[in-house]
Amino acid sequence: VTNLADAEVKIIGTTASNGRTANTDASGNYSFTGVFVGNYTVAVSINGYVSDSTNVTVTANATTTTNLALTQSVTLTGSLTTTLTLDPNVVYTLSGVYQISPGAVLNIPAGTRIEAEPGTQAVIITLRASASSSGGISKPSGRIHAMGTAASPVVFTAKATAGTRIRGMWGGIVLNGIATINVPGGIGV
Repeated sequence: VTNLADAEVKIIGTTASNGRTANTDASGNYSFTGVFVGNYTVAVSINGYVSDSTNVTVTANATTTTNLALTQSVTLTGSLTTTLTLDPNVVYTLSGVYQISPGAVLNIPAGTRIEAEPGTQAVIITLRASASSSGGISKPSGRIHAMGTAASPVVFTAKATAGTRIRGMWGGIVLNGIATINVPGGIGV
């Protein structure tokens, strides 16, 4: 856990060492002594980051080393009123409705992961621009530029482990806009 202090590291197993915890130092290092021989899961967590874990085997009279990685997590909720470019090295949590206001742009680079928080009716909505009586538009509708590739896709999924995801955890993406159509006045609903 590189350069991240105070992350909690926990041993999970079936021996008396189960449930022991340690916190990382300023360099992200941690250690346990006197751990019983056996198979364990070592898990790390801290607020603002996606947890990580790995399986380790502890043997007699030996040092076991394991490296864990934490990925920063940011919550998307409320309204976006400017241009925002997401960072593909951050895992984003979508909580409730995230509105992209007229004139605002959400740029989603290749490799970005957005996870919907279950139970929040998570949805991304672009808001439609307003047309004036003269037919002009003051600002363009909210826009989303998702730039995934086959090798590095943009992933929209639920914040739940594989096998526990159910229908409705991800509300979707709603694209609204304004355009001239074939009705009197050229604008309709």
